[in-house]
Amino acid sequence: MYNLRNIQTGDILGVEGTSFLARAIQKFQALSNKESAHINHTGIFWWINGRLFVIEAAEKGVTITNFRTYTNSKSKLYHFKYIPTLTDGDKVMMEDLFVKYQDNKYNYLNLFKYQIVYKLTGWWTGTKSKKKMVCHSFTQRVWHELKDIFPDWARADVSKVYFSLYFGKNKIK
Repeated sequence: MYNLRNIQTGDILGVEGTSFLARAIQKFQALSNKESAHINHTGIFWWINGRLFVIEAAEKGVTITNFRTYTNSKSKLYHFKYIPTLTDGDKVMMEDLFVKYQDNKYNYLNLFKYQIVYKLTGWWTGTKSKKKMVCHSFTQRVWHELKDIFPDWARADVSKVYFSLYFGKNKIK
């Protein structure tokens, strides 16, 4: 079993889902990068009072999910550990960003139009919406605001996290 104490607030969760939508996202992601395409969802780990949660953009918008929900699923899980350690001040700033974006809406137009056009043509026709995001854009937006790691966060792509020099990959289950 993976030691969850290796996870710190700010690390990224990668999910290899099995649903129809997860498989569709994986197929489109494979158009630009086959190695990372199996991960169709990302969120950010957040320790609250000794319990592990994931803050993520999902169908209901930006929400907080108990990590046990993921460990009880059929999905394969990956831990992208931020290699430099966050300071306590960084963690407070990150938590402020979590609160800032909590309850934002999910960007279905991004998922079902802009991302598809981008994968098929290489042209980005979307916008940098701060009020609506998909999972990868939320994850990368928070890290961009905190550490300027993902400047092109609106064109979110899991390969940017997967191949980032700032994050190490570990399989959880």
